[in-house]
Amino acid sequence: MAAHEGILLGATVVAAKGKASADLGVETALLDLKDGTTYRLDAVAARAWGLIQTPRTVREVRDTLLAECDARSASKWLLVYCSKIRN
Repeated sequence: MAAHEGILLGATVVAAKGKASADLGVETALLDLKDGTTYRLDAVAARAWGLIQTPRTVREVRDTLLAECDARSASKWLLVYCSKIRN
């Protein structure tokens, strides 16, 4: 099954609790407050992270990213993120 199969565009997504982020200019740092893991978010991932601070459908996130960002980067981020949250 491809990563994008089974992703429901009407499904609601929201950022997980226990995470803190900071805008570092070129990228955004994301910190998991439970285990101390840090993540570096590029511009597309940072925009998506900002969008899901409030509950939104996958369709809303997709449409916003496609309107504001490079389509390839937006599609890649969405597929990777949704495949991770499904598991």
